[in-house]
Amino acid sequence: MTKNNIRLNVFFLLLTLFSAILVLSPLINYPIIISELLISFRVIVSLAFLCVLVILIVARAYVFGVVQALLLIGNMWPVISAYTFDVVAPRCAYDGRENPLKVLSFNVYFKNDNYESIYQILKTSEADIIVLQEAQLGFMRYGHGRLKVDYPFYYPAIEGDRYGRWTLYSRYPVIETRALNVAGARSVALYAKIDVNGRIVNVITLHAKSPKTLNRIEIRNARLDGLGSVVRGIMRDNQYVIVAGDFNNVPWHPTMTTFKERTGLRNNNVVYNYFGTWPAWFPSFFSIPIDHIFYDQSFHHVLYSRKPSVGSDHYPFSADLYFCDNLENNQN
Repeated sequence: MTKNNIRLNVFFLLLTLFSAILVLSPLINYPIIISELLISFRVIVSLAFLCVLVILIVARAYVFGVVQALLLIGNMWPVISAYTFDVVAPRCAYDGRENPLKVLSFNVYFKNDNYESIYQILKTSEADIIVLQEAQLGFMRYGHGRLKVDYPFYYPAIEGDRYGRWTLYSRYPVIETRALNVAGARSVALYAKIDVNGRIVNVITLHAKSPKTLNRIEIRNARLDGLGSVVRGIMRDNQYVIVAGDFNNVPWHPTMTTFKERTGLRNNNVVYNYFGTWPAWFPSFFSIPIDHIFYDQSFHHVLYSRKPSVGSDHYPFSADLYFCDNLENNQN
């Protein structure tokens, strides 16, 4: 506390109490809208806490500073727990001389009419498999004919002005597609089997509900919980499983940590490679990671990368995955 300045001490006390409310609200009142915002934007809130901590130290209000530091750690702990500082060592043998399987996910944004920029970012990505969300009829009319030159296998059948809530392009044959029903809801995700040089890759792509209302939050969480069980069922009978799309959820959210624990899937969880994917109009560091590409132990992850913004509220991003060799030995 500062000496001989009651008003300043009261101000610091109120500031510290407000910080404590921000940290405790997600724990006490989850799920409500304010909790979802505080959970999603923990990194930004923590930066604000850090600024307050600096002010307290400069003002020599050390008691409040210690409390603020503890609140900062408490707020960031779920984020820290979702990431690692170590580069993930290969869990399997893989041939680094082979070209990796490149997977790109992008929420195009239904109001985005920068069609040429969208097309160019997809084409220059050199991805093998592309999953799109909110790819509306305007872009399909503009870009589909050009995309299918490099991606002759796709879903849905775009001809005849058809388009779907999920769009998938592949350089490799798509041998099966079907909608997945999850948590009593129809067509929550798309399941596709793709023949990649004799290996059957199982791709699940989704666009989860955005958390605009409490009802939508509850539906999103229930479906992500249900999706974890569905994906686990697919993994029991298949290798090479990828789950990609717009989850509208951050990795440290309780629903997402449950999803990862239930499926055993991995994603971009190395601290030095942290990047956000939404909103693209925020300064880069302040965006949050709500789009994800998960993969099972049949792959070794090599690189995640975020692409430049092309008019959407989301950034496109991709993952380079190597196929594991000797899967039978690795899984025993």
